[in-house]
Amino acid sequence: MKTQINIISGILILTFLSACEDFLQRDLQGELTQESFPVTANDALLSTNQVYVTLREWYYHSGGYPILDIMSDDALKGSNPNDQLPTVGPYNSFTHTTTQDGLDRWWATLYKGIKRANVVIERVPLIQLDENIKNRYLAEAGF
Repeated sequence: MKTQINIISGILILTFLSACEDFLQRDLQGELTQESFPVTANDALLSTNQVYVTLREWYYHSGGYPILDIMSDDALKGSNPNDQLPTVGPYNSFTHTTTQDGLDRWWATLYKGIKRANVVIERVPLIQLDENIKNRYLAEAGF
């Protein structure tokens, strides 16, 4: 009797587990690609706003300080290269390399903003939208 219960339980478990295949296969939701976004007026607004998000990223507004100000003598890092931020010292003495900490992230952030603006410039003209709003979005992205 106990053997029959175990066999029937095993068969039922295998049946239930094999029937779940469709349940586990789900379509991706919320995946946006450059070809599928923006397509609506709200998407155009979101894309334009995303260009401005780049301006608030840390490596955009703080990453250029050692490159632009310290190297041009507009600002001094300090007398000792290691007294505040050791990664800024090479910029002060012009001994930095292309793999210097912060330099690659600063450039990547700059180009991220350029890419976002280019998406707006390329895709917004294809959207059915009021011409004044469309021109405003394009002007903001071009600026």
